[in-house]
Amino acid sequence: MLPDRKAYEDKLDAQLAQWAADLGAFKAKVRHTEVDAMMKVDQTLASLQRNHDLAAIRLGHLKAVSDEFWESVKTSTETAWVGFKAAFHGAGHLG
Repeated sequence: MLPDRKAYEDKLDAQLAQWAADLGAFKAKVRHTEVDAMMKVDQTLASLQRNHDLAAIRLGHLKAVSDEFWESVKTSTETAWVGFKAAFHGAGHLG
């Protein structure tokens, strides 16, 4: 075997081994990133669900209140609604 050939093949073997290690590290990082992303998505969805539930309660309260108090409840509902709407828009530009 040629001396240069052995050195060259050893060099390529070493590079291939390094790439395998780098690839393993990258896969681990991607998996970690995926887990972090899914946790953030889950947190966002939970927050949006809470906002939706609160908006539904507000709307139910608005519908149930007497005419005498409707205007004041409407005003507080509109204020809350702005916050609910901002939360939905901020989480992916939903309706």
